[in-house]
Amino acid sequence: MDNLAELGGELKERREALGYSRDAVYLKLHIPSNMVRALEEGDTKPLPAPCYVRGFLQSYCALLELDPGPYVEAYRQFLEPDQPSRVLPAREPRSGESASRWVVEGLAWTALCGALVLGWLAYANLFQPSDDPGHHRVDAETLVDMVVPPAQEEDLE
Repeated sequence: MDNLAELGGELKERREALGYSRDAVYLKLHIPSNMVRALEEGDTKPLPAPCYVRGFLQSYCALLELDPGPYVEAYRQFLEPDQPSRVLPAREPRSGESASRWVVEGLAWTALCGALVLGWLAYANLFQPSDDPGHHRVDAETLVDMVVPPAQEEDLE
């Protein structure tokens, strides 16, 4: 609890140094003023579920231009004092790793564009949509031929 209160005091000092009031923090981050007070005093009773508190701490630290890692870790240690830290050190990229990532992404985009082009070609060549909107129209003469056979047409005259 002492560690939370110390880190909370640092948050309060930083907030005041930047000229923010608790209400200003609420207006910028939508973290209720009583939650900001609880974070700054290390009082965990009024705080909501831990997942919300971690989000509050990360947003609040971003506003105050602080690294949220120590604050989130101190809160986690308060909740689970017997557990070792779950914060992993940043992994150093291996040589050539960023280049291989670009190659994989380039191949993926190439495959996607190729599939789109092949799909368009298949549609254009196999289905051959007509450019003539009246292509499927039936002429009146054709309709007469279908209804009245030519032999009976002479009888009608």
